[in-house]
Amino acid sequence: MVSPIALKILVASGWLVTVAVAFTAGQWISDSPERGDAGIETRQGKGSSWRAAADPSATSESNEDATGLIEGEEGPGDDGRLPDSPLARILRGPGTQEDWREAGLAVALLSPEEVRYWTEAYLQMAPGPDRDRVLRMLLGEMAETDPAGAMKFAQSISSISESESTRRDILQAWGRNDPQSALAWIESNRGSIPSRLYSRRLESWVSGYAELDPAGAFAYVSAIETTNRGDRWMKERMIEEIVETQVRANQLDEALAELQKLPEGRLRSEALEEFYSEWARQDPQGAAEHFLNNREEDSERVAAGLIRQWASADPVQAAEFVSSMDASDPAYQVAISSLIERWSNYDLEGPAQWLNELPPSPEIDRAVAVYSVRASAEDPEGAMSWAASIESEDTRGRVMQRVAAEWKESDPEGLEGYIVENDLDEGTATELRNARSGGRRWRGPN
Repeated sequence: MVSPIALKILVASGWLVTVAVAFTAGQWISDSPERGDAGIETRQGKGSSWRAAADPSATSESNEDATGLIEGEEGPGDDGRLPDSPLARILRGPGTQEDWREAGLAVALLSPEEVRYWTEAYLQMAPGPDRDRVLRMLLGEMAETDPAGAMKFAQSISSISESESTRRDILQAWGRNDPQSALAWIESNRGSIPSRLYSRRLESWVSGYAELDPAGAFAYVSAIETTNRGDRWMKERMIEEIVETQVRANQLDEALAELQKLPEGRLRSEALEEFYSEWARQDPQGAAEHFLNNREEDSERVAAGLIRQWASADPVQAAEFVSSMDASDPAYQVAISSLIERWSNYDLEGPAQWLNELPPSPEIDRAVAVYSVRASAEDPEGAMSWAASIESEDTRGRVMQRVAAEWKESDPEGLEGYIVENDLDEGTATELRNARSGGRRWRGPN
């Protein structure tokens, strides 16, 4: 007799999920010394039957396996019932959405043997998005111990997109545990797949590899030749992925040392932007101070990304940092507009008060323009006053027309009153009266 495998117990939100998978297998195969990979032997006896969920179009061999898994007459337990786990309830069918949700939670508790068992069982069910989602989680678990086997099972997922997403999940885990074998699989299975698909697989692999050896992953990506725009985008994304992984692991010095090896240019600038933005998620003050003390030339994008991230969490503190920057610094102009753009998503009064403390200047034109457009729906008269304060004549005219178009739709009489009360010249008045909304979204001065 085969000894039962210990049960795993999951307690969550008042329900008890008993994943008695190996125990189930032990009871089913107690009359047989071995269980082959191709199917599962069943034994006859009394008890409740599983409702069939196998694909009727499957082969006879598959249907025989499905019968053993889903219609076995006797399950474990003294009363002959199957274990009341979500994975088993779904196989009995039809599973509820709560069953499917709980099945995903239960997958993380399975042993490698149980993962393989349930994968085989679910592959014999009728295709569907819920089934594919659980299979993706099962194969993600399998990838930690048997990535090559998981890849073979992934071919059986009916949805092409879900099958490919599963492969990328497997490659990430494989790259974390055995990067060379994973890379060999990618190259040997490249075939005639589109370059975009190939690059996505590489990105997933790099993401896992970076967790194991970020320096090795960075060296691999740095050596990639960029012969076209697609190659450049792939390289940028993979470097950003490595940087994110290192920052999350608090390997700040190591990440910065790798980035400093990159030649000056767009790739280096975007990688530094990602570095500081990711750092700002954890410690915006530390990221900002480091940026000020170690900034490089042409670092406007870096400042913008850092401030945008910071303003999402604490715009007041981000504003204090921006105020400490030199107004003549090109990075200041980008940072202040990024601050207002993000801040005004959540609050209009705060950024207005802060902007009001700054003297009008070309350096803050873009920020004022962004605020004017954002405020036009809530307070068109106030937004128009802000737009009229813009220093640049060209920018001022375009923003005033944008605000006027919004104002005219909600309160045309109010717009006309503003034009008359401010005694605008005929040309400006005509432009505001004829302003139309729509078209390309205005993004401020270049």
